[in-house]
Amino acid sequence: MTAATTRGYRRPAAGRRRGAAGGGDRGSFSVELALAWPILILGLLVLAVAATSVGARTDVARAAREAARAASLATTPEQASAIADATARANLATGTCTDVVIHTGLTATGPTPGDLGLVTVTVSCRTRPIPGLGLTRELRATGDAVLDRYRGGLTLPVAP
Repeated sequence: MTAATTRGYRRPAAGRRRGAAGGGDRGSFSVELALAWPILILGLLVLAVAATSVGARTDVARAAREAARAASLATTPEQASAIADATARANLATGTCTDVVIHTGLTATGPTPGDLGLVTVTVSCRTRPIPGLGLTRELRATGDAVLDRYRGGLTLPVAP
């Protein structure tokens, strides 16, 4: 006996690598990668769609809120609608929204002119989470602001 065999060490047989258990695992990494790659790509695609959707939803909500605040400083209902429309479109100019529709509503809470009133702006648009795919989503947000008559806000006419 040699010193190498007394210590529990056996030389591998000729043509065999150390650590290979019969060669049954050869090529398994390639198969695992081929199966995992589409799942990884799908996961990244879902994350991209989610991030784009959250960003678009935030943009629409901000546009509605800013448009309502700007319209609350107008002096006439027509001016309030025009200001709300311009403000909302300016906020959505750099986003992914298309087919933007803006509706401005004015309500009074009292019977006399100058009573507390409310401007409600509803912004809706279509967004494409992934350009090139046929997916579209309709997003809608509403913003409210109290008419600010001390900073210039409009006076609503009394309903007959």
